[in-house]
Amino acid sequence: MRPSFLNILLLLSSLSAQGLFTPSYPTLPIRNREQREALLRGDASEGLIVLGEEDSCLYYLRMGRWFRVCGECLPIPLPPKIDSISVGLGDLLIFWSASAPLELGEEIEGLILPESLAFRGTLSPFYAELKVGGIHKVLLRRKGLCGYSSWVAKDSIEVPYARCPAFPLQGRTVATIGVGRTCWALEDWAGEPRLAANRHKEGGLYFSNRRLAEIQAALPPGWRLPTQKECEVLLSVINQAKHRLDKLRFERKGAYVPEDRQWIGIGEVAIYLIGDAPDKALVVNPLGGLIAPLEGKEIHARVRLVRSAE
Repeated sequence: MRPSFLNILLLLSSLSAQGLFTPSYPTLPIRNREQREALLRGDASEGLIVLGEEDSCLYYLRMGRWFRVCGECLPIPLPPKIDSISVGLGDLLIFWSASAPLELGEEIEGLILPESLAFRGTLSPFYAELKVGGIHKVLLRRKGLCGYSSWVAKDSIEVPYARCPAFPLQGRTVATIGVGRTCWALEDWAGEPRLAANRHKEGGLYFSNRRLAEIQAALPPGWRLPTQKECEVLLSVINQAKHRLDKLRFERKGAYVPEDRQWIGIGEVAIYLIGDAPDKALVVNPLGGLIAPLEGKEIHARVRLVRSAE
């Protein structure tokens, strides 16, 4: 009959009583598999006990063979908590928290079904780009020093994919991306020269916020300037993750303020007209964006067009 883990502990107590090691800090030699096999071929004594380097189990020598006794590693890690999930441009931002800080060597593992998309890391949120829309399920677990926690799940996550293919515009095809129920062009509008209020020395037309009706009337069928509500929906998506912001390919070409006779934000921010808000502008920098009040000023800005998703 093989000794139980309790019997091994009793044996260690007996060795301690014989003065073979100090009770206050009992130690055992640590040996890997190759070293234990070498001991078998050598002159190791019957009853020798070592600690396995690869699994932290106790190995004792009996009748020319190694016997192993393993205890349970404690504590088993507690599962993480899924705090919230943000659905954006065909992707997910998964915000999570842990009951205790992750220790060195620990991480959070995740799985998205039905795509079987696996990911892992140590920082919240996780970003996951999906190939298809539909209903998804997110699972998270903690990989600890003593194994894995149970899975936690969030079911019935709807990931809408607006049908936003490329559309013709001014004799060429322009790619778009779905944000909510709106398809945003992935490049600035080249514009109608007759409607332009200004042109920067590096090229590109700029349009006045005081001629929005004329600009709207001149746009090709299906295309229009974004509304303030559509800009707010866009910002709620792109301000949570730089990955999403980068997908829109905003051109940081600034704007011109006639009253001050100066260019602003060239090379730093993108500034766009809003179709139903002549006193505001959509301003986007490399980190995110906002809707800025113009305080009654005229501005010559760029135009990014949208159309309704099918």
